[in-house]
Amino acid sequence: MLGVSTMNVSLLKFIPLLRYGDNAWTELMTQVRQGRIENVALLEAMEALLTEMRSHFKSKLEDILPISEPIERKPGGHDSDAQDIPPDGSENDTEYLKQGHPELDAHTQDTSELKNAKKTTPPLLPPKKRKGHGKHGFTDFKGAEFISVPPNFPENGDQKAYGYPSAYKVVVTGSIQFKAKIYVLPRQRRDDGELQTTRLPESVGPLYGRFDAEAAASLVLSHYKLGATLYGTQALFKAFGLPLVASNLWDAIEQSADVVRYVHKAMKEEVANATVLHIDSTTKKVMTLKKDIEKQQEEAAASGKDPSQIRHGIRTTSLLGWKPEGYRISLFVTGQEHAGEILDKTLEARTVAEKVLVACDASSQNTDTKFRASMEICLCNAHAFRKFKECEKNYPDLAPKALALYRVVFENERHCKESGLSGAERLTYHQKHSQEAMQRLRDFLESVLGQQQVLPKSEFGKAANYFVKHFQDLTAFLRLENAPLHNNDNEIEIKVSVKHRKNSLFYATELGAKIGDIWMSLIQTAILNGKNPLEWIVKMLRNPDDVRSNPRQWLPWAQQELEATT
Repeated sequence: MLGVSTMNVSLLKFIPLLRYGDNAWTELMTQVRQGRIENVALLEAMEALLTEMRSHFKSKLEDILPISEPIERKPGGHDSDAQDIPPDGSENDTEYLKQGHPELDAHTQDTSELKNAKKTTPPLLPPKKRKGHGKHGFTDFKGAEFISVPPNFPENGDQKAYGYPSAYKVVVTGSIQFKAKIYVLPRQRRDDGELQTTRLPESVGPLYGRFDAEAAASLVLSHYKLGATLYGTQALFKAFGLPLVASNLWDAIEQSADVVRYVHKAMKEEVANATVLHIDSTTKKVMTLKKDIEKQQEEAAASGKDPSQIRHGIRTTSLLGWKPEGYRISLFVTGQEHAGEILDKTLEARTVAEKVLVACDASSQNTDTKFRASMEICLCNAHAFRKFKECEKNYPDLAPKALALYRVVFENERHCKESGLSGAERLTYHQKHSQEAMQRLRDFLESVLGQQQVLPKSEFGKAANYFVKHFQDLTAFLRLENAPLHNNDNEIEIKVSVKHRKNSLFYATELGAKIGDIWMSLIQTAILNGKNPLEWIVKMLRNPDDVRSNPRQWLPWAQQELEATT
């Protein structure tokens, strides 16, 4: 064993990760080869832990344990590591860590505990997921058709051939090309002058403009999910030999929306009783609404009032709801209403007494609602983390300490998700492993602000003040079951609207905005619940009468249950 009792601070993170996977091991071995591990207690703990790993790590263990002399530090090492290493002969690594790195104090074990690491409870940091090749197996392709290919082996001459497990080759087929079919319909005129025309075959189904159900659904997905503009699609149709213009495409989108709007209404009613609501907004342009606002501002100025007092913001708000049954609903609302007002309209239909968990940022527009007493605000920790990340370069002595503690919390959240913990188990895990980190982060930031190490209006000062001021709502995940740690899920959802804004620039009318909200809501809700949006929309458009009369039966999860029973 090694004879010098010193340890690099950066190695602390390897203690809890050591038992899990090749990546942590490879990085640790790099530290050993560079002469940056010389701690007896650490190596004894490593030996105790590695005995559990059986044959997978035995060969690697033998590479380092026979070392009998201290490893000399190589000259020209990393400066950032050198300043973290205590003087040679330091008798207490833990005390050094506490003095120089208060943010790591919460996660530093006493050396006596390290010797008994095999008997301790699960580490503070969960295991990092082992990296794979990044490829999906053939079983990941849902709904794929399996086709057995007859053997067509070459002649083997004198060689014998034996049976072997079949190979699986995934081939993606399909086409984006729209095609036109021209049905020749015989006609006749009766004696009374009535003109009779042969009806289309029933297989054609309902038409939306000139589009059948499948073509209309494909057009909707192209426009609202992929972000293709109608004028761009018009040019593509021209290349296909289809002389359709943007107005023809809009007719199909509008007429098909008149069918599915009943399902959209049912989704709005369902989301009112969600246990968790994520909400976020982004700017949007609606040209007719913008002209109305400008007119109101002109009238206000003419009457001697302040035009700036006229509400002029136009935005798309994304509302993501989690149902107790595990279903998720994504809704989009475009207009002048801010998030709090949209929450008011949503919660007016709420029929359960349980408080709803609302994940959002700290904007006053999100919490300015008459149902505030019926809500538990869970502020987004990703927003707070990003504030420290943005000032990391300008505050190298402060920001990394805050980020180090925050990363512990996010690692714990990742572990909870990968382990499939229930709401109660997740709450207990965070209380045990994340509460101390959050409290120490608060103490550290209060100390920085109290000692005036930064100006309150500086970049780091604003980030620290944000965290301290909103600490209660940022730590809701430590008090409430299923309280979200962040609002990232809804940030991903709202990118659909951002993509549409980037490509199409604006909605021409409020009707166009409403139709866009309907389609985006349906598409994203289908995806969130594992439903193929194209197949689902096609099915609804082929059964318009049933959709209008029984919209709840056409919700994605209701369709999945129906398919499972038939």
